[in-house]
Amino acid sequence: MTSPTRTTCPYCGVGCGVTVASDGEGRHTIAGDPDHPANRGQLCSKGAMLGQT
Repeated sequence: MTSPTRTTCPYCGVGCGVTVASDGEGRHTIAGDPDHPANRGQLCSKGAMLGQT
């Protein structure tokens, strides 16, 4: 598993923090960024499904 990369959720204007990590075989883990002040590690239903889109 690679170290997580911090990015921003694209679905609305809030700009929640998201972390993305790859296992090197094409699978990615999406999680809320616990250090981001807008969402504090939580993701809405749209953000939680980023890996499915």
